[in-house]
Amino acid sequence: MPRIAIVGACATLVAASILSASATGAAEPQPGRFIMTPADGGFIRLDTQTGQVSRCARQDQDWTCRSLPDERQALEKEIERLAAENAQLKTSVKRLEELAGVGEQAPGRSAERHDPKLQLPSEEDVDRALTYVQRMLKKFKDKLKEFEDSERKGTQL
Repeated sequence: MPRIAIVGACATLVAASILSASATGAAEPQPGRFIMTPADGGFIRLDTQTGQVSRCARQDQDWTCRSLPDERQALEKEIERLAAENAQLKTSVKRLEELAGVGEQAPGRSAERHDPKLQLPSEEDVDRALTYVQRMLKKFKDKLKEFEDSERKGTQL
C-alpha cells in the first residue's frame, strides 16, 4: 500500500507541475511601455501610453532620443482653433442678423419687432416728400434772387 501512496503522490506532483507550467506558458507576456523598431543607425521608439514617437541614435558616447513631429497633434490643434473661430463667427452672424432684423426668429420673440419685409413708402409719403423738396427749392430760389438783386444794387444782406 505504501507503494501505491508514493506512486499517487508522484502522479499528483507531476500533474500539478504540468498544470502550473501550462498556466504560466499560456499567459502571454505583457508588452512594455515602449516599442522599439530598428531604423537608420538607431531605432524608432513608440511610447504606447502617450503615442509619442522618438528617433533614438548614438551621438558621441551616449544614446539620445529626439521627439519626431506629430502631424496628428498639429492637425488637432488646427481643428480646435478653427472650431473656436467658427463658433465666434456664428455668434457674430447671429448678433448682426438680430440687429438687421433678418434670419430665423427665435421661439418666443415677437415677429412685429423683426419684420423681414421691406416696406416701401406709400404714394402719400412720396407726395409729401416732393412737396417739401419743392418748397425748399422755392425758398432757395427766392433767397438767390434776393442775393442777386442786392448785388446789383451794391448792398449786402
